[in-house]
Amino acid sequence: MDTLREALDFISDFVPLSSINYPLLKVGLERENIEQQVSVLPFKLSEEVYELYQWSNGAFLGNLPYPKKSNWSIHYQPIFNILSLERAIEIARSWGNGSFPLTEEESAYICFTVGNREQQRTAPIFCSDESCDRHNQTPCFESLTSMMIQLVEAVNYQTNLLKNRTVYSDDP
Repeated sequence: MDTLREALDFISDFVPLSSINYPLLKVGLERENIEQQVSVLPFKLSEEVYELYQWSNGAFLGNLPYPKKSNWSIHYQPIFNILSLERAIEIARSWGNGSFPLTEEESAYICFTVGNREQQRTAPIFCSDESCDRHNQTPCFESLTSMMIQLVEAVNYQTNLLKNRTVYSDDP
């Protein structure tokens, strides 16, 4: 797996489109719609952000089978909520520092990327529970693609671990 879309499609297999009360994986947006909405920002977003919002305009991923961090040697970031584009733009405008949020957690932990004067293919991902000031931080991931691929590897690891436990527990 080496593309963002492959990682997102893998995640789609684990997330139902909706629960009884609300959608878990919202329908993605057309590129033109994304371009129109982000035109209010004073910076350009990476191509990866467009791919994310074409895949889904917000998602709840809290039910993915995440491994305990002690069982997994590669750094990954569990994602509970991917922000809708509308909400992400609202937050980015309130911050006013060139940062663009992608995910948020109930604990106020947030992952965000940075805008640029020119559109780039990728941009680093920062994770913070504070002011989201990227100037005082080292990126957690080199790109959204690397973040999602590591998340998929962790989920895949946990899924295989659970399958193996089921097989062994069924043995007489």
